[in-house]
Amino acid sequence: MTPDLGTLSDALIPVSASVNGFTPEEATDRMARFSFREMFKAEEVSVFVFLNFGQAYPLTCVARSAPAVPLEQAWNPAIGETRMSVPVGDLSLNEYLVHPESRAQGMIVVRRGKIAFEAYPGMRDFDDHVWMSISKTTVSLLVRMLADEGKVDVDAPIDSYVARLRDTEWSGTRVQDLLDMASGMDIVENQDTRLDPNSTISRFNNAGLGVPDASGVVERQLDVIASAKRLRPPGEAFEYSSCNTILLVLMTEALTNRRWHELLRERVWSKMTVEGDMLVGVSPDGIAQAYGYLNARLRDVARYGMLYTPSWPSAARQQIVPDGYVRQIQTAGRKGDISRGRVRPPRNLRGLSQGSTKLQHVAMGRHLARW
Repeated sequence: MTPDLGTLSDALIPVSASVNGFTPEEATDRMARFSFREMFKAEEVSVFVFLNFGQAYPLTCVARSAPAVPLEQAWNPAIGETRMSVPVGDLSLNEYLVHPESRAQGMIVVRRGKIAFEAYPGMRDFDDHVWMSISKTTVSLLVRMLADEGKVDVDAPIDSYVARLRDTEWSGTRVQDLLDMASGMDIVENQDTRLDPNSTISRFNNAGLGVPDASGVVERQLDVIASAKRLRPPGEAFEYSSCNTILLVLMTEALTNRRWHELLRERVWSKMTVEGDMLVGVSPDGIAQAYGYLNARLRDVARYGMLYTPSWPSAARQQIVPDGYVRQIQTAGRKGDISRGRVRPPRNLRGLSQGSTKLQHVAMGRHLARW
């Protein structure tokens, strides 16, 4: 019987147990049990890997350049007092964050460029935490910059930029369709396809780790993507998949003849007043896993989010996100795509677990990219 990713064990260890780090014995135990599936069960392996991603994936560094500028604080106690109804009862946010079944390792709220709320129930403020699907927005931001410079035509087919896709069923799929998560290919990523060892997305994830697929073959991510079959015409329905994001990464590298993480440093991270470096997971063949595996301090993640707001001067030395970009994201999407796609919420998890992480797959699925 296939295990349910959303099932938590009865002996759940609170995230507060690792607020000061992990012992050598704990680190050895967590990595002995590591697998892609285990990483997303919101149990001990997840808690460890999300703060020590280099133990699971090779990492490359996106170094900071500008002097760090501390974020100002304007604390708002009302945020922590906000109440919510969850399976274990009616809790305030403060109570939720310290509840033994909560999987929240850290949280920050910034308002008008100042920290209004901050908590670290399961990590230290200098720990690098994996971003997961928020990472996708960095990919589309670089694509937007290249489009503004006339270096990419988002209405051109992706196979005109990624040669490996020529003479495959990807032929004719526009770059914009990838940005909209509407490629129409059999690469759909949801709870069911992640659990199916023969699905394209499972093969893709195994290739990213360099481990064999269900048939015992070690594949390359681009070969897996190129082998995908077409489900429907491109541009017809929103169907979330990190495969789309990897193709945008490869397109960006092909257009610039630069490694993706170096371009991100040059155009984004080096211009920000961040406290630390960013770490980017890479596949065995060197592809930046920018669909989810960026890692940084929580305050620096907040600084990145501020780039999309009028508060960007508190996070960067110069404007990075183009004027009007966010408004276009909000208004230029293709209405009806989501209702026609195969997107469903995650299975309910016991108590207070990783549901919010899974839900961001829907919230961020359009890459913040449509323009």
